[in-house]
Amino acid sequence: MIKIRLKACGRKQQTRLIYSAIVHFLELGAQPTETVHGIL
Repeated sequence: MIKIRLKACGRKQQTRLIYSAIVHFLELGAQPTETVHGIL
């Protein structure tokens, strides 16, 4: 049902990565998941 609403609103199913924000949280001690580690 959520996917139907997203399509009805015209939102794209695309993720935007803000690298500066990711690096900031990693510097604060966040542990990256395997997916994030693979991207970076």
